Amino acid sequence: MKTMDDDKFEKYSKVIGLVIFFVGIVFLIVTFALAYGFFMDAGLPEVSSETETFFNASIILSAKFVACVIMAMCGSYVSSKGIRMAKTMKVTLKQD
Repeated sequence: MKTMDDDKFEKYSKVIGLVIFFVGIVFLIVTFALAYGFFMDAGLPEVSSETETFFNASIILSAKFVACVIMAMCGSYVSSKGIRMAKTMKVTLKQD
């Protein structure tokens, strides 16, 4: 038997779940914007030797790539939790 409090809780949990989902989407958009900026302007230091330049560039780009992957994983995790909360948050109260 549903009560008014159950309906309010279900409504608020869906709203909160959707808010969390959109926060995750914002994280993903920011991640892709940062990745675009990272890889369009590498910002590599000036070095005289070709080998040092390649090594430094590969380290810098690898670190940026790993950071973008981690940020994308966090954004998708938050989004999936928000969808799960909005979709399946139902409460059944024990009858005494």
